[in-house]
Amino acid sequence: MRSRIVLELAELTGIEEILQAEDLASGLSLLEAHHPAVAVLDLHLRTELVFPILERIQERQLPTISIIFSNAGAGPLKDACLRLGARAFLSKSGGFEDVLNAVSNLLPSSPSSRPENSAAPLNQESN
Repeated sequence: MRSRIVLELAELTGIEEILQAEDLASGLSLLEAHHPAVAVLDLHLRTELVFPILERIQERQLPTISIIFSNAGAGPLKDACLRLGARAFLSKSGGFEDVLNAVSNLLPSSPSSRPENSAAPLNQESN
């Protein structure tokens, strides 16, 4: 699923680089090193929740926009993510288009378009 999202995101105008983290530690490390404009986060990174990443973004007042992608529906986990600054909480059942639309709508100063033949360079730490 992640590889499909990466390929789809790479087609969006305004995406310069896509970084991937497989677990919480690598996610925090990438956040600290790169301060991404947008972070699409699976609610569960392996066996851990993404709350520490959201907390770090808030604590350091990073400009990173967080979008959570999860199997969990509305409820306490969604509420917690939104309290921690997530701008969107999307269901995996909504599909890839929900993620793409959310990212394109939230990208700083970038048009919401998906040109047919453009691609961003990929910096893949994991698959």
